[in-house]
Amino acid sequence: VGDARRLCPGLICVAARHDVYVDYHYRILDELDRHIYVTKVCSVDEVACELIGPDRLLANAMALAKRIKAGIAERVGVCMRSSIGLAPSRLLAKIASDLHKPDGLTVLGADLLPGPLLGLKPTDLPGIGRKMLRRLEARGVASVADFWHLSPRRARAVWGGIGGEHFWYGLHGVDPPEQETR
Repeated sequence: VGDARRLCPGLICVAARHDVYVDYHYRILDELDRHIYVTKVCSVDEVACELIGPDRLLANAMALAKRIKAGIAERVGVCMRSSIGLAPSRLLAKIASDLHKPDGLTVLGADLLPGPLLGLKPTDLPGIGRKMLRRLEARGVASVADFWHLSPRRARAVWGGIGGEHFWYGLHGVDPPEQETR
């Protein structure tokens, strides 16, 4: 904040209001519970849900997503926008939801892959920051297409661990098994 104030002398800082954020978080979870089971709370502003049965059909999934968005607007507030990604894996759903923020509804179907991903930079993908990008580039992976065309085993080696293999599978539409934490 000190650096920001030096660079922008007229900067107005607003204090964080965590109690308000948490309240909205729970209000959104309550609304989601009206429509679908939340399989994982990823953060204060991100959840994962798994579609089952007839909800897996694209038309039904789109209708459900629209009902969720409408419910959030109606019961939580019109100022609370939400982006929803529909995809065969949690990673692809996250990527899809990020493509049209702040109020999108995006489908990344397995039949479309890797097409829509190829126009993205590696750093557009969750989990690939500057340090990881340097690691990937040092091993000859400079684009999403480069990563896509690796084998799962090579993805693990390039990434520097099992996370690379999990990332590869997620990018290809397969959720890796949940890891137990001990």
